[in-house]
Amino acid sequence: MVGVSGKAARGGAANEAGCVVLCGQWWIWAAKRSEGSQGTTDSYSCNMESSQSKRSTSFSEQTSQPLYEKDMEELQSTLPPDKKLKAGREYIWNRKSKRKAEYWKYYLEYVENGKLRAECKFCPKTFAADGNLNGSKNVKNHAESCLGNPINIEKEKGKEKQTKLYFDQEHESSELKCGSRIINLNDVREALIHMIIVDELPFKHVEKPGFRHFVQVACPQFHIPSRVTIARDCLKLYYSEKEKLREMFKTCQRISVTTDTWTSIQRINYMCLTAHFIDNDWKLNKKIINFCPISSHKGEAIGKAVEACLEYWGIDDKLFTVTVDNASSNDVACTGGRTLDPFRSSLTPKMVQALFCTQDWLRAKEVPIVDVEENLKELEEIEKVDLGFSLLGKIIKLGYEPDIVTFTNLIHGLCAIKNGVDAVKLFYKVIDLGLQLDLYTYRALIKCLFKTGRNADALKLLRMRRLMGCKPDIGIYHMIMYGFCKDNLLSQASELFSVMISDGVLPTVTTYNLLIWGHGKLGQWDEVWRLLREMIDAGISPNIYLYNILIGRLSKEVRMKEVERVFDMMIDSCHVPDTVTYNSLIDGYCKEGLIDKAMQTFDTMLDMGCTPNVVTYNSLIDGYCKKGLIDKAMQTFDTMLDMGCTPNVVTYTSLIDGYCKKGLIDKAMQTFDTMLDMGCTPNVVTYTSLIDGYCKKGLIDKATQTFDTMLDMGCTPDVVTYSSVIDGYCKKGLIDKATQTFDAMLDMGCTPDVVTYNSVIDGYCKKGLIDKAMQTFDTMLDMGCTPNVVTYNSLIDGYCKKGLIDKAMQTFDTMLDMGCTPNVVTYGSFIEGYCKKGLIDKAMQTFDTMLDMGCTPDVVTYNSLIDGYCKKGLIDKAMQTFDTMLDIGCTPNVVTYSSLINGYCKKGLMDEALQILDTMLSKGCAPNVVTYSSLINGFCKQRGMDDAMRLFKEMSSKRQTPDAITYT
Repeated sequence: MVGVSGKAARGGAANEAGCVVLCGQWWIWAAKRSEGSQGTTDSYSCNMESSQSKRSTSFSEQTSQPLYEKDMEELQSTLPPDKKLKAGREYIWNRKSKRKAEYWKYYLEYVENGKLRAECKFCPKTFAADGNLNGSKNVKNHAESCLGNPINIEKEKGKEKQTKLYFDQEHESSELKCGSRIINLNDVREALIHMIIVDELPFKHVEKPGFRHFVQVACPQFHIPSRVTIARDCLKLYYSEKEKLREMFKTCQRISVTTDTWTSIQRINYMCLTAHFIDNDWKLNKKIINFCPISSHKGEAIGKAVEACLEYWGIDDKLFTVTVDNASSNDVACTGGRTLDPFRSSLTPKMVQALFCTQDWLRAKEVPIVDVEENLKELEEIEKVDLGFSLLGKIIKLGYEPDIVTFTNLIHGLCAIKNGVDAVKLFYKVIDLGLQLDLYTYRALIKCLFKTGRNADALKLLRMRRLMGCKPDIGIYHMIMYGFCKDNLLSQASELFSVMISDGVLPTVTTYNLLIWGHGKLGQWDEVWRLLREMIDAGISPNIYLYNILIGRLSKEVRMKEVERVFDMMIDSCHVPDTVTYNSLIDGYCKEGLIDKAMQTFDTMLDMGCTPNVVTYNSLIDGYCKKGLIDKAMQTFDTMLDMGCTPNVVTYTSLIDGYCKKGLIDKAMQTFDTMLDMGCTPNVVTYTSLIDGYCKKGLIDKATQTFDTMLDMGCTPDVVTYSSVIDGYCKKGLIDKATQTFDAMLDMGCTPDVVTYNSVIDGYCKKGLIDKAMQTFDTMLDMGCTPNVVTYNSLIDGYCKKGLIDKAMQTFDTMLDMGCTPNVVTYGSFIEGYCKKGLIDKAMQTFDTMLDMGCTPDVVTYNSLIDGYCKKGLIDKAMQTFDTMLDIGCTPNVVTYSSLINGYCKKGLMDEALQILDTMLSKGCAPNVVTYSSLINGFCKQRGMDDAMRLFKEMSSKRQTPDAITYT
């Protein structure tokens, strides 16, 4: 029973209005009493100077009167909807001495165990309410912070978009008490990005199970982005903040810069550049504007980095001061060497720039031009070419005329640093001055222009030299010809060859080597053989370099018959093959799968006294791995070590790929660990081999972990990597994960190839999502990716499995129109589709067409036909097909035998079924659960329960787990 102490009417006729002390100003409880009172009890009073025991007694005495049911209802109506009066609690509702503090109106007072307490009207919190004993600080603080109090809710509006939640603290429960709230998912995503950046978390943190579980509980409607999306969002935030800072720089007038340089544990020099400025609100700002590696802590390196950064931000014209943390470098870094040191009198390269900056000083001192030219030469020698180039301009402006040696030195210096633009400018300046450059300088300039991709300028120089009556020598022609061949501009190379002949410059073996190398790169072998004949007819004998070019290019294209012919020519012309020659031969044989011939060549190489190198062993190891001879590959690896040849990343990657293709993933990981122990850094091919191995074993989680490790190590995945992961997800039926990876691949700027699209299309088809598969097919065409036979096979198989044979035939016709030749998988899909539809005649027609097209059926094709005949009850036809299968040398598998056994069992021919089982066992083919289930079902129908039980026990002994069909 809820009780109340205070002045209450108990039976009299007098009306009395009472106000609950604890009501807020918007909740007033007025109660009128019409019953008379037989007596009154004084309201809560106690002597503040009395003892605690006396005070407790007075509380008990004052709360003994019960509160009427009507009073309870009226008191309850003044409280918030979710607030209920506690049963058995003695509330004090009408005090004689009112509480003076405003915050007490938010509490209900009650007596518990003889002690006065206060209960918040908006949450379950309770406090000791005797101010003399306990104080009132906690009561006041809670009243100002309680999130259930409407006053505080109003205060919080505008501060945050989402109301805070509070727990039911009176009961031990994790259930949240919350009202309506607004969750801005964009704010949540921004907060997640902020956490990743501030806490320096890896991007993959968002894909960890614990974090995902936490977000699912805390904010179920928030979709967690992938790590790739997180990385992209971090970059977006960076660019956004950078643009904001750029706008701030536009409004400020002066900017000061400070540097902080240090050397990391990896001995790499770093510099942090900080801008200090006052904004429009007169607030001092400090912003990091660059963090970059630098070549050294010297002032010049710091100065160049500072200058580049200021130009990038566009604040070079607002620079006020620069302070460098390295005091010894402060002068050079801040002034770029433009400050005159009054204490130094020697004219050194570091001083020349400063001297020229003050022309009056220079003229007053009458610095000899000879000294300046000597310094320019020294600048070129110490690779201070940019400084020398600017000094030359000042020399000319001051009226001095440098000689040809000065120009030559600077042109060579500019060419050495691949500054073709300034080199050409200087060249034309020399021509304008009427000076003549030597042949060596022409060569250097043309070589520089081709290296920097300025082919047109190189040709222009060549024409200019010819117009000036100076015929270029063969070295210049070779330089330009090499540039054309390197860029695959063979028509220009041939035209240059004709110009060379017309100028009377006779070609040499190097000339033909260049042209043959260029045409060989593009596979233009007719032109290669023509040039070779022309060369020999001109009396120019091929050298070993030409033979190596021919053998190397032909081996890469696996044209081993022609390789052997060229090799014989080489031997006949008395040229001794070297390591490069043998390496090309071995690599070609390995690529063609002729590993025995490769080993014979290797033995010949040793007999000729030619030492194998890492390339030789890599070719052999890769050849063995491609053939699945991993033991032989390891033997070659051991021989390689014994010969003192150090394996490289290609060696280990070949072994890892070999183990993965054999399904020996543990061995692959051991090799990977050895690779790391040897200090060899894995590359994208290494990681891709491991990922593909895991995916083929169905260990998609391990593949994902390896993919994450690859990203953490800074190794960028390529299209093969993504294709392997996507194929792994599709094979496991995780098509959503596959499409997520596909989208991530596009986000990273990696273009899918036909293998990628094939995996996604096949994944959709396997899941029966043929419409999605067709959408992907259309996207593939829109992206300019040409489908191949695998693409069409996946679509045809998908349609056939859905029973849409007509759609499959339309796809087949499209395939033929695109010039794509069907293979055994294509016809097999149609045969299986017809058999499942019961159209065995159509299946046989397709089978005959397949044979007419010269396509050899495989075990899957025969299995489809045999199963189709058995399902139609045509067991004799099935056996004929089985015999045909054996006649052509196609080995039956467990599916073949199981289909025949099932066919005989359905016909009740159990003896024949057992004969097939015996044949199956004699061929070393182990029965599976389908085989046993068919036999058990057949014996049960024939009431041969003993035989059925015997087979069931045999099945269990062979660890074949019965399925639902077995028990039925």
